Amino acid sequence: MRRPIEQTLKRLFITTDSASARQVLNDADSDQDELLLWIEENMHLHLIDSTELADAYEALSLADQILGRIMRQQNWKLLSYFYDYIAMTLIPSRTKTPFRDVKYKRPSWPLIVWRGTREQDKRGPLLSKLSDLAVVSRYRADRTHGRYIRQIIEQDPKQLLSFANWLSVRPEIVFPQSQKRAR
Repeated sequence: MRRPIEQTLKRLFITTDSASARQVLNDADSDQDELLLWIEENMHLHLIDSTELADAYEALSLADQILGRIMRQQNWKLLSYFYDYIAMTLIPSRTKTPFRDVKYKRPSWPLIVWRGTREQDKRGPLLSKLSDLAVVSRYRADRTHGRYIRQIIEQDPKQLLSFANWLSVRPEIVFPQSQKRAR
């Protein structure tokens, strides 16, 4: 029977036996990436002692490394080691803190990445124009030109239209905050 992630976490943290923890992981209705994010976001709710938490983060870090190796090499035979590592190292790290029934939180990390990606997407056309004009990479265009253009516009907002006309782009592409100010 496949279990939702919240039930999986509850059953995972209630057990102190590695074999039982492995079975709980096998029954999870989520992939390894999702499981890792949920555990990372919520394990501090179950592991309050600093030593327990440090051991758990170390175990989670090593499980993440195994997952990274799986992804890089596409060696899916290692996936069982990922689950074994969580079951045999993360779960036994709870030695002092008794189990508590808690409300689990959705992982916030993907949301942070999504927001950062959206900000990069907004600057994409500007960085493409700047990199073409300066014959440098988009990264270098942002570091050497984009940063200073934003500083100039912050100090003198009248320059926004000059830069937008020079680059043949809309003003909100040059300085996304200008759209917020205009409202």
